[in-house]
Amino acid sequence: MTNLPITRMILFKHGIAYLERRTQWRGDRLALTVRTGEMNDLLKSLTIIDEGDGRVTGVEYATPQDRAERLAGCSVQPGDERSFQDLLVNLRGRLVELQFDQNEAWRGILLGIDRPPSNQPISAGTVSILLEERATVQCAPIGHLRGVKILDDTGTDDLRFFLGTLQTTEQHAEVVVHLTPGDHDLCIGYIIPAPSWRVSYRFVVTPDEGIGENVQTVLMGWGIFDNQLEEDLAEINLSLVAGMPISFVYDLYKPAIPERPVVHDDERTIAGPVMLEAAGLVEGLGAMSKGIESPVAGLAIHGISPEAFSNSVMVSVAGKERGAPFQYDVAMPRHGWPRSIGVGANRVGSIAREAKSGL
Repeated sequence: MTNLPITRMILFKHGIAYLERRTQWRGDRLALTVRTGEMNDLLKSLTIIDEGDGRVTGVEYATPQDRAERLAGCSVQPGDERSFQDLLVNLRGRLVELQFDQNEAWRGILLGIDRPPSNQPISAGTVSILLEERATVQCAPIGHLRGVKILDDTGTDDLRFFLGTLQTTEQHAEVVVHLTPGDHDLCIGYIIPAPSWRVSYRFVVTPDEGIGENVQTVLMGWGIFDNQLEEDLAEINLSLVAGMPISFVYDLYKPAIPERPVVHDDERTIAGPVMLEAAGLVEGLGAMSKGIESPVAGLAIHGISPEAFSNSVMVSVAGKERGAPFQYDVAMPRHGWPRSIGVGANRVGSIAREAKSGL
């Protein structure tokens, strides 16, 4: 919470506290770090006010996942004891450059490593590579290997992601506040779980010349609260509230996907075509169809002409028939559909428009 000090704190008797932070900030991004156990109450109560000329454009936080879940799709995951050997195993099938002593380098597709028997040192193992220049698999002792240069972008990104994940902690979460560029006068308030404050009383009796009306008594109450925050509290406005307002825990931090019933297709026998062999039957059907009126005849939008309604919506798609299905290819021009749609974002746009006379 650097440069974002707590200026006001209100403690209640039922395990919550209200925190208020104020700061002068310049930029379009501000990061708050809180405990993961505080995220539900923070998301339920977070209020951000810019008392200057700036605006708050949104709040962002990462989906809660433990380390194993974050690394589930990572292809490079070296172990703790033999990290370099594990790295070579993870890079199997990728384009690399093996760097040996004597300034020698081999470039090609890494085939893998052959570990030595348990009674021999690790350096006795061999590494194999399919040379890029010619279709030759070449082997060398691991003991002569001094380094490996990853020439595959996916392998490099996965290794950096793995190392970055090791540095993150599962006990804390980062909340990013997005702002308009420029100066901001921010007031950020939210509630968090906190120990209940307590009270301890002192009753002092001071006798003066005997017992009775001359006795002086003093009743003193001491408020006790625990600072379990990960920062010092300096020059804050502290309030201790004896009341217990309604409070509850609502899980807003973890994504929730409701269960839905599974509907199965019933097996059906497809009916065959009906052969109209009698000419009289065909003529009768044609005569019957002439007297049927359209059920949507006279349908209109009051006050809006069809032409004006059609011209008010931009259609940025191209339709293609793909056999039974129909495909809409969405173009993303300067106006209309956005040029890019971020992860988690939703867009609504017109995909069809046709104006015609009659029904």
